[in-house]
Amino acid sequence: MKQYLVFSLLGPDRTGLVDRVTESLAKFQANLEDSRMAVLGGEFAMMFLCSVDEAQVPGLTGEIESVASQLDLLMTHKSTSLRRSHAGMLPLQVAVRGADHEGIVHDLVHHLVEQGVSVDNLESQLVNAPYSGVPLFEMQMRISAPASLSLSALRRRLQQVGDDLNVDVEVEPVSV
Repeated sequence: MKQYLVFSLLGPDRTGLVDRVTESLAKFQANLEDSRMAVLGGEFAMMFLCSVDEAQVPGLTGEIESVASQLDLLMTHKSTSLRRSHAGMLPLQVAVRGADHEGIVHDLVHHLVEQGVSVDNLESQLVNAPYSGVPLFEMQMRISAPASLSLSALRRRLQQVGDDLNVDVEVEPVSV
């Protein structure tokens, strides 16, 4: 029987981290189902969901704990299940770009939560504007909105919030 595990690893960025961790997954025939990995400052962060035969769980977790220790990575893991269906929810993509300042993520997400919208994925970064080099904030979100929520009304409201925050907000259906 398959067991699902979520791992989180964080430590100093260097070449070979993904190779070492995924080598452990392959050793125990674990399948990498979903992952997010990124350099954040001088650190490298990994989060991933894997599936593995139940009998392999102790060996796999022990192996990844050993690799984490060798590589000076903080590690947590947890058993989980597959995500339940979001029946009645529409997947949408939200793109945000504008002058960087505190509170952008909170203000936009807070409005979404008030509308019954769930954030499925959020990525943000600072980039330098062409020519001027001024820091610009960029964010991409995948959200699940109740089917009863008007897409045009959600767009208008998020654009109003964006105007107040001095950022551009675009909301589009997720293309399959």
